[in-house]
Amino acid sequence: MIEYIATDDGITLKYQGKYLYSSRRPKERAIQSLSLDLKERTLYVLISPLLCYGVEQLMERLPKNTLLLCLELDEYLVGVTSEYLPRLGEQALFVRTWDPYLVESWLKDHASKDISSIYILRPSAGYHCSPILYDTVCKQIELLIRQQQKNQKMLQVVGEAWVRNTIKNISAPVAILDCLPKLMKPVVIIGAGLTLDLYRDWLMDIQPYYYTIAVDTAIPTLQQYGIIPDIVLVLESSPINLLDFSEGIHSDSVLIHDIVSHPKTKSVHAGRSFMIMSDFSRDPFYQRLRDEMGLFLIPDVGSVGIAAISLALRMTMQEIILCGLDFAYMSGKSHARGSYTHTLQLQEWNRVTGIPKSFELFKRESFQVEGQFGQTLWSDHVLEAYGKAIMQSDSQRIYALSSPYSMNLKVPLWENRRDKEYMHAGKDPILWNFHQFSEEESIALRKRESGYLEESLLSTNQECPSYLYLGYHEDDISLDECRQRAQRVYAWWGAE
Repeated sequence: MIEYIATDDGITLKYQGKYLYSSRRPKERAIQSLSLDLKERTLYVLISPLLCYGVEQLMERLPKNTLLLCLELDEYLVGVTSEYLPRLGEQALFVRTWDPYLVESWLKDHASKDISSIYILRPSAGYHCSPILYDTVCKQIELLIRQQQKNQKMLQVVGEAWVRNTIKNISAPVAILDCLPKLMKPVVIIGAGLTLDLYRDWLMDIQPYYYTIAVDTAIPTLQQYGIIPDIVLVLESSPINLLDFSEGIHSDSVLIHDIVSHPKTKSVHAGRSFMIMSDFSRDPFYQRLRDEMGLFLIPDVGSVGIAAISLALRMTMQEIILCGLDFAYMSGKSHARGSYTHTLQLQEWNRVTGIPKSFELFKRESFQVEGQFGQTLWSDHVLEAYGKAIMQSDSQRIYALSSPYSMNLKVPLWENRRDKEYMHAGKDPILWNFHQFSEEESIALRKRESGYLEESLLSTNQECPSYLYLGYHEDDISLDECRQRAQRVYAWWGAE
């Protein structure tokens, strides 16, 4: 029961036998706790605002590149905060049930503010009603901010290439996926890890019964084994990715590719292909493309393997089985036979140098991790982070194949005897829903976007379109540099 108690300084609250504000000066103490000097590029997390003393004044003082997140996660106290919370502006968000995806999406919407730190405010004692929950939530928010910072830095490196790929990919008619198909059998996600070599025969046996999604790097190995995946997922924008397709992609496979994937990816595939868009940027340019082209949006998870798992979980209610998504490797060998990376490693072997350590090829700091059976394997911070993403999944349908080469992902191991449950009948053909983005629509879009850019180049006052400097804060790039970029991009729009 929540007690409202009047004092000479406003109302105080009592809950579960404890005061949530000062028993004598509730308003004064709460306002005092919010009267700090506010910093730029900071997310202020307001835990349990309750009667919201001083909150309106706090919002009025927020610098333009800061954000305010109000948290009230107690099922009884949330009614108090909901009643007293003033109207929030575009810089603020109220969360009453913790949802990291909601907060992540909100932070993406405000990526231009370049939030780099978190500051916790506790104007009431509501925090002490659920301290473990609030501490956990705040740690997750810190991780989200760090990840966004990494994403922004990555965009600074690849953003211009992604824009170029985007323009080239939409400069011709393209089939666009409307929604994911519904599959009634298990789905096997195939990566290029060493485990793939162990399960070649198994993959051939289950091919008529299970659906398979292969990531780009696994294609050379699968072709060597004569295994044709149902779906090939390609998100990579770099031309080096094309080396995985030196023998092409089998025409019976369906290619799903990102709007920023390398434009030549489609040319190596004679079969059906569908374009999608990962949610890597909320820039108005990409929002326009999404709305006008009707692009199907997938989460931006950083790894094509994790993206494949995410899609599979939405395609089927059956089990998801990981094969070759090891997130670890052995010294001297990191990828399955036939993969591009394995070929590079073989080329390095000679009588003078000996067998190279695979982690030297990656040029990332390597360290030891635990395998499925307690054995020692090698990994790095990037692979480990993707492995942990699987560990943290709340899905109970993800399985790994037993392998001495796989990181311990802390998911159940698939028992091959269960295959008999699904081998009484073959899998049905996949039914795809899609629409065509025609040549006429492409021409109209290119004409409009190049027109916007032309106006920007001719104007002396108009701001440079933000998609020219993805990942950068608007103050980070000079007007001269922006105009140089605009001229390059304008040429891409005009190129046939």
